[in-house]
Amino acid sequence: MSARKKDYPCIRCSTHITKNEKSVECSLCNNWVHLNCEPEITEDVFKSLWTAKKANNKTGLHWTSFSCTAYAAKFNASILELNIRLTKVESKCDSNTTNIELLTKDVEILQKKASEKQDDVASQETVNSIYSEIRDRENRKNNIAIHGAAEPSGDNRSFTDLELSIYNRSSNWISEVVDASHTQTIDMYGQF
Repeated sequence: MSARKKDYPCIRCSTHITKNEKSVECSLCNNWVHLNCEPEITEDVFKSLWTAKKANNKTGLHWTSFSCTAYAAKFNASILELNIRLTKVESKCDSNTTNIELLTKDVEILQKKASEKQDDVASQETVNSIYSEIRDRENRKNNIAIHGAAEPSGDNRSFTDLELSIYNRSSNWISEVVDASHTQTIDMYGQF
């Protein structure tokens, strides 16, 4: 722990520390101090530090100067505060992760229900289409188709004389053949 070079000034008295003077090095700022200038370093502490220095400091013993100790205390307080804040952030992250997992499960359940509803809607549309077709067939089961007569589209009901003649003869014949109780309507489309 004593200085090997002449250019190491003592951080207390500012004089250079010689090779033969007892001194210690601050493990934070790497500055040196005379053993006599630092009253808190006893001879026993100095021997322990010197022994640790010779053993490449495998014992974990360190000495810090007063200014570094004050700075280290502030630094340690800041680190402690950061650790507390980090713990709170980690806790919130864990809580948020749990909430995200629960929300993800809820979304999956809702997507499954939505898919089932879509299947139900598609199924209902198919059922409605089938019922509509059945009603249309039921409504057309008594229809008579007259071939060769053009069917007007929409509200345009203009017929040729030949078509009117066919219609009139057909409806008269139908009225004579079919029981009147079965006749609902006879119009140009041939429905009754």
